[in-house]
Amino acid sequence: MKKSLDTQLIDAARRAPGISFVNAKALIRNWLAFVAHEVAAGQKVVVPGFGVFYPASSKAHAVRDINTGERIELPTKRRLGFRASTAQKWSDK
Repeated sequence: MKKSLDTQLIDAARRAPGISFVNAKALIRNWLAFVAHEVAAGQKVVVPGFGVFYPASSKAHAVRDINTGERIELPTKRRLGFRASTAQKWSDK
């Protein structure tokens, strides 16, 4: 079974000396909540060497229901965008 992202981050954080599971869990959950709050408020969150979280939106558009063939209009949606830093993009090579 694949672990969720927050579980993977908590496991990675608690490997640091002096960090307990409870502290690592609180750190990661608070950081994710901070990113979500800032992006929802329309702000960018820059993590140097990792990337940028930013507010984005999808345009309103029409789709077709594959079962009935009916045309459905989807409204504009707000979403979370992420752009990896240059250092992160090329770290695998």
